[in-house]
Amino acid sequence: MTTPTLSDSGTVNATIAFANNEHSVTVHGYAPSAPPATASDGSVGSVSYSSSTHLFSVTGNVGSDHNATITLK
Repeated sequence: MTTPTLSDSGTVNATIAFANNEHSVTVHGYAPSAPPATASDGSVGSVSYSSSTHLFSVTGNVGSDHNATITLK
């Protein structure tokens, strides 16, 4: 898995490139509140968030051409 594009302007946009045998990746981060996650290519699971540590995780799943494009707001 590689991240060929990543931007953060208050909203994180990431394109994730998967190897042929990869189907998902878990993204971890810090946020003041649980960030909504969406995918414009591939799909995302539910966001897991700890209000005491402010850490979150979400699974991104492969889409077309072995890529996923996810957004965290």
